[in-house]
Amino acid sequence: MEIGGLLNNELLLDLNVPYLLIRPNRIRKLKTLASERKVPLPTNALDILREYLQGQKTTKPDAPVFQTYGRDERMDPLSQNLTNIILKQMKVEDRRLVPYSTRHTLKDNMRTLRTPLMYQLDIMG
Repeated sequence: MEIGGLLNNELLLDLNVPYLLIRPNRIRKLKTLASERKVPLPTNALDILREYLQGQKTTKPDAPVFQTYGRDERMDPLSQNLTNIILKQMKVEDRRLVPYSTRHTLKDNMRTLRTPLMYQLDIMG
């Protein structure tokens, strides 16, 4: 949900270390002040994001990056869309698996891979 609520001015892509600025904005809130952070982008994610941005209609700084999902104070369309992908495209029949459960799966996988805690916290918020 944090990524789905990004604004264009929260993408800092032309720096030595490109990153996403995760902070409260008009689309989404954060659970705690500690959730505000800078998330560095690996090269492949940066390339995909730049390609995506080239196809966007507006690059206004205060415009949502993901215009389909970034509505003021609402992220419901994103959650519904991700749930449909899980159920229909991925053909997962377990209704307990929802977009939020992927966060926990990621966290478990990072622990298994012994990802340094600092990186886990940056990614997970």
